[in-house]
Formats: sequence, C-alpha cells, structure tokens
Amino acid sequence: MQKLKLVTSMFLIITIIALSNFTLADGNEITDGWNKTFEGLTSGSNDVMYGAAADSNGNIFMAGVGGNQSGLNTGSDAWVLSFNNSGTSNQSWNFSYSLNSGVSATDTFYDIAIDSENSVYVVGQGADDDSFTYFSWIIKKYDSNSSENLTGWNKTLYSGNASNTKAKSIAIDSSDNIYVLGINDPDTAFANIPRNITIIKFDKNGNKDWHFNESTTCALGSCYGTAESLEIDSEGHLLLLGTDYDEGNAITFLKLMKINGTDGTQIWEQNATLENTTTSSHTAGKLAIDSTDNVYITGSQTFDNGTKNITAWTIKKFSSTGTEDSNWNKTFRGKNSGEFVEDKGTVIAIDNTDEIYVSGLFNNEFDTGSPNSGIDIAIKNFNTSGIEESDWNKTFTSDYVTPNFATSDNIHDLLFIEGDGLYMVGVGQYQFGISSQDDIWLKKFNATGKSAAAIPIVPEWDEYALFFILAIALSGFYYVKKEEEN
Repeated sequence: MQKLKLVTSMFLIITIIALSNFTLADGNEITDGWNKTFEGLTSGSNDVMYGAAADSNGNIFMAGVGGNQSGLNTGSDAWVLSFNNSGTSNQSWNFSYSLNSGVSATDTFYDIAIDSENSVYVVGQGADDDSFTYFSWIIKKYDSNSSENLTGWNKTLYSGNASNTKAKSIAIDSSDNIYVLGINDPDTAFANIPRNITIIKFDKNGNKDWHFNESTTCALGSCYGTAESLEIDSEGHLLLLGTDYDEGNAITFLKLMKINGTDGTQIWEQNATLENTTTSSHTAGKLAIDSTDNVYITGSQTFDNGTKNITAWTIKKFSSTGTEDSNWNKTFRGKNSGEFVEDKGTVIAIDNTDEIYVSGLFNNEFDTGSPNSGIDIAIKNFNTSGIEESDWNKTFTSDYVTPNFATSDNIHDLLFIEGDGLYMVGVGQYQFGISSQDDIWLKKFNATGKSAAAIPIVPEWDEYALFFILAIALSGFYYVKKEEEN
C-alpha cells in the first residue's frame, strides 16, 4: 500500500513536469517582455517597422522608419532594431540611415532578410533631395557583428526617379544569393511613362547576376503597378505579388508571378480578381509559401455592391504550377462593415506544420458609440483545409490608450519562429499621447506549429493549478514517510 502511495505521488510530480511545457495555450499572448510600444527620437513623428526576420540564434530584427533618428534635421530616417526572444533590446543593432545627411526628407527600410552567416540585409527607399520629388532604391548589408559591409554593398539604384521608386521586398536563397523586388518609376515629369516591376539578383558579395522587368499599365492619364512581396520556394524559384491595371474593365487586379531563380525568366503569371470584377479594385498584401510550394496571397478588394462601396479581406491559394484552389477564395469583413471602411488583409505567415496566419485591419471592431475605435488589427488562423481555428480570431486596438480619439492602427509583418512563437509587427496610434502619431507596436503569441492531431490533452495551466497539484504530491510523500516511521 505504501509503495502504491509512493508511486502515485511520483506520478503526480512527473505529470507536473510534463505539463510545465504547456503553460500557455496556442494563440495566447506572451506579455512577459513583450507587448512593446515605442517611438522615435522625435515625438510626433510617424514611426513604423515594416519588415521582420530572425537569425539562427532566435534574435528578431526589424526594419522601418523613425523621426530624425540620424540627427535633428534629417526628417524621417530608415531604422533597424533588434531584440532577443525574451524582448531585451540588442543595443548594438539600434541604428539609422539617411541617404543625404542634413536633408529633411524621408528614407525608409521596407524589408529585412538574414543569410546563413547571420548577415543582415535591408532594402527600401532613399530621398535624393528635400523636395519629395526624386527617390532611389537603397540596399545595405550588415555583418553579424552589426558592422556595415561596404564591400560590394551600400547600393543606391535608380537615382533621380519618381516617388514610387522603391525597393520593397528581399529574399535570400539557400546559397545566400540575394533577390530584391521593387518599383522603378522613371515618370518624374508625369508623362505617362510606365512603371517597371523589377527584380535584381546579387550574389552575397554584391555582384549582379540578372534583373527582371515587367512593365505595368498607364491609362486615363495615370500609371499603375505595385510590387509588394517576394518569396523563394523549395526549388529556388521566386514568387512575387503586386498589382496592375486592367484598362478594359477599369480595375486594379492582384498580380502573382513565378520567376526562375537561375536565369530570371518568367514561369507563369496569375491575375487574380474576385467578385464584381467590372467594378472592383484590389490592393496587394504579402504572400507566403508552404512546405509543398503552394502559394498563399492576401490583400483587399473594394467594389460597388449596387448600394455602397464595400472593402473586404482577400485570401487566395495557388499550387506550385499556378492553379487556383477554389476552397481558398476567401473574403470576409469585420462586424462594422459600412461604406468606405478599411477592412483589408495585409500580411500572411505559415508555420512548420503549414498552418496559415493572416492579419489585417477591421473597422471599429471595438465600437461602443462615439467616439469609435477607428481602424483595428485582427489576426486569423486557418488549417491546411482552409478551416478557421477559433483560438486565433484576435482583434486589437490602441484606442484604450487615448479613449477620446479613434485610432488608425496597422500591421506590417508576421514572423513565425519554430519553437518560439508568432511575432506581430504593427503600429499603434497615439501610444504616447495625442501628439505621438504612429508608434511602433510589437506583440508575441504562443504558436507551437500545432496540427489538429497534436493538440495537448491539457493545453493550459496557470501557476496556481501547478502549485496546488505539487502540494498534493508532497503531502503524499509526507504521508508515506509517517507510515514508515510508525
């Protein structure tokens, strides 16, 4: 009998140890060290992080823009930040860049990527002057010790072009070749010169291999075309997402292309539209690729349903050969879906089990009257069959910080790190008062890379439950000890 009690007590303690790995259910927010908000050196500037990446040590790197980071009169400057996965700042990586020092203009990093040697690459847009007329691509490389690598890098391309000229996305293949996607817009005189969607391939030393150009459409006195997201599949081919214009139907459509990574030739193209194609307009978000090279894209569509203008999230799925999966032609809206609202999908990420995380914006999700909550952030999670997971229907607003003002929050990236979690890189408006404008907002969530068959039997314990079970187990030992003494 005593042995049975001893075994029972030991079983309880072993159970506690096993359950200690499940202290947070999948989808729960991790607030210890996270849920961060901060602004640049100048209060009242628009401070935004647009892209995120992780190195092999689990450090998180972000790239964006901050007010006067490089000096008192430099305007908005490109900005890089880094944290470890506990939320502690890596101070050696807090640095900024201004293309023309002393010029009050806007320089922005739009994306960031890390190679196998933990070298960090950032791409974006630099202002050639302070008239907001002429702009360039900027591409920079930093070694793992945070020192800038100037050998073959620190590139400025397409100088003197129009304001749409920018390097927007970067991807790195398994051989550390670098691919940069952006827009080259030579139309500084508003002469209806088409924009080019451009990809350039470099080796890790900065030598150019090839470039790809796709001319976009000019119509009705305006030129169109955007380049938003670039990823690499398991075969080393590139997938790019942007938009172009259909002059016949007078609509903007999502443009998805697959490019051969070896020689830069086009493999296939899909022009994606949704319902009401004769009146709808589309905005591209980001794309992601799963373990079997299926491609998921997100964005938004705005169309006239006959009585009012409607905006909705867009999610689509394509096979590696470009065939669309009809089960993934998804559109949805928030609970306050009035006219001209800002419901749109912006970013997408896929975990190690091919679960899909999509985030974007809903309008007035926290509306309780006047004032309303403005534009709010939402995150959704779908399994591989396209079924939404209920534990990831999340919405956030920064309205609680300044309850007298409706805020325009935003999200620019989702980063999944296997064995660590899902990171949200966004904007919370007025986090430091009504004068602070756009402020950087970071969140972290428990995301284990679960599948439906791998959900733990007891997914969530709090510290009080664990102490309670431990007390029972110890009392069992005490009882057995007393029995032996008697």
